[in-house]
Amino acid sequence: MKRVLSLLLSLVMLVSFISIPTFATSDAKKLTVLFTHDLHSHIEPSKNVVGGKKVETGGFAKIKTMIDNVKAQEDNVLLVDGGDFSMGTLFQTVFADEAIELRMLGALGYDATTLGNHEFDYDSGNLAKMLTNAKDKSSDLPMLLSSNINWEKSKSKDKQALKTAFEYYGAVEEYTVVQKGNVKIAMFGLMGWNSAEVSPNSGLTFDDISTSAKKTVAKIKANEDVDMIVCLSHSGTSSQKMLSEDETLAKNVPEIDVIISGHTHSITQKPIKSGNTIIVSCGEYGANLGRIDMTKNAKGRWDVNNFVLMPVDQTVPSDPATQKQINELKKHIKSYLEVYGYKDYSQIIGYTPYNFADVYTINSSLNDQDLTRLITDSYVYAVQQAEGDKYKPIDVALVPAGAIRSTFINGPITVADVFEVCSLGIGSDGLAGYPLISIYLTGEEIKLIAEIDVSVGDMVEGVQFFTTDLKYTYNPNRARLNRITKISLQKPDGQEEEIVNDKLYRVVMETFTVQMLKETVQDKSFGVLAIDPKDEQGNQITDLSNAIIYDKQKATVSKWYAFAMRFGLVKGKEEQKIELKQWYALAKYIESFDKSGGVPTIPQIYEDATPNKTIHNSYWPSDLFGSFSDVFRTIGLYSSLVIAAVKHYAQVYLPF
Repeated sequence: MKRVLSLLLSLVMLVSFISIPTFATSDAKKLTVLFTHDLHSHIEPSKNVVGGKKVETGGFAKIKTMIDNVKAQEDNVLLVDGGDFSMGTLFQTVFADEAIELRMLGALGYDATTLGNHEFDYDSGNLAKMLTNAKDKSSDLPMLLSSNINWEKSKSKDKQALKTAFEYYGAVEEYTVVQKGNVKIAMFGLMGWNSAEVSPNSGLTFDDISTSAKKTVAKIKANEDVDMIVCLSHSGTSSQKMLSEDETLAKNVPEIDVIISGHTHSITQKPIKSGNTIIVSCGEYGANLGRIDMTKNAKGRWDVNNFVLMPVDQTVPSDPATQKQINELKKHIKSYLEVYGYKDYSQIIGYTPYNFADVYTINSSLNDQDLTRLITDSYVYAVQQAEGDKYKPIDVALVPAGAIRSTFINGPITVADVFEVCSLGIGSDGLAGYPLISIYLTGEEIKLIAEIDVSVGDMVEGVQFFTTDLKYTYNPNRARLNRITKISLQKPDGQEEEIVNDKLYRVVMETFTVQMLKETVQDKSFGVLAIDPKDEQGNQITDLSNAIIYDKQKATVSKWYAFAMRFGLVKGKEEQKIELKQWYALAKYIESFDKSGGVPTIPQIYEDATPNKTIHNSYWPSDLFGSFSDVFRTIGLYSSLVIAAVKHYAQVYLPF
């Protein structure tokens, strides 16, 4: 018996010894996925405050260093982006002509990206130009994946030009298959419901992501022998499950292995798991490079061995070759800045002695902040300067939270910093930046805007409104659209003036706000909540380009031209009219401040500014039901229709 047992033990040890070296590892399939999303043209590092300290995060040259380090250590690396790679810095000003963002993704070695809503900010025609120019100017570009555009239902006048540009670029409208070592990966891209809703300039119709993904995955399963299915989804996640589109996608299409989730700028500290599908996000502006290390298991699905958000900060050195390429591409921005009298990207135009409120604070608060007050005051100042002797007093200057994209950090303020604060949109002139417009609204409409602010602003991010000279008190416990208990205009002498319902008031805002009020509020409530822009005589404005405010600038001339002008050899160049862009108004206002150390410095009044909105938090029956606002009385029997519409389009439960 001892001899038999001894023999069996020897055989077991021998078999174990023989099987360990190769069988368990030689066929193992491993993959490292590196990912970003919502880069928003932040090709250079961004200024931030972390733990009370000023830091710089992100930057493509630093990201390239990190990518190269991972690829030096791992054999199978997939590098992808989840959309919104453009719109957010001065690099976007040459979006259509130079396609800097897409070309830089290619330079960093990205395998694929997808379209986000902000790729359509300059409409489908300019996106088509961007794709064409990207292909013409670079042979090293990422694959573009976009599988749920419904071309037949799309109404864009430029849809054929975009479809042609897709074909020329080589965009993938169903799926693509790539090989990384011994791992075969199928990838496709999607744009979600909310993303499509907030890209009205696209003129395109996007199919439901779950319906579209089911069809795409079925084709992959039928035609390809792949190890993994990856979806680049510009749809997003949310703490509110009914708003978490990518979690719904994972539940409805469980065959997807990995979802790179963009759009909501979310950060997943650990992967969200839905069955065998993992959903990951790494935040905005390239502040983190996401990394997932996975191994294929015996069931044919993938286990996560490691997940980490790698900070892209000052400890990461910039890749010299990438930085050199960025510096060369940056020169193209000068042509845009010269229109407004600025020299280059890094030109210092002011100084702030303190940190302004960050964008997250602004978006999470109904009350105005130092930055929102600075912006609305800049509108008034810039319009006064532009109109000169013809200036007519502005009653209300208005900015929504959704139009504010960055903030100011203690220290010098560059022209690039100012642009990043108000970087959205394009004007009628075809140049980047929303222009300011002057319209007239009735007192009743101004009250409606205030009611929308306090009734919808806590449900839909970006719909908070901040004003100068408009003051109101509201009770958040009252019925929605009936929350304001007191509202008035504060005049320059400090006196408060009652708002008269049928009186016309001059209101200045950028075109984004008017479009939001008309398309998001008026249209979605079937016209019940009506905002109709008017001219000074009360006539309805149907074309907002007629309401644009223009600034005048003396045309710049060379020293030789100036010399020739002096002696009458040539005529002087006339002043040129330029759209008074939102960011340009802010820049002009900052430059107007008194100088300290030779630099215009933002005064202390903004740090010490008192809010325009006052909360009266009361549950007393007389405070809850004592009166009805003009807006509430006006909508009367339509209130249920309004509530149903807002609930449907915002997809949020309202506790009425």
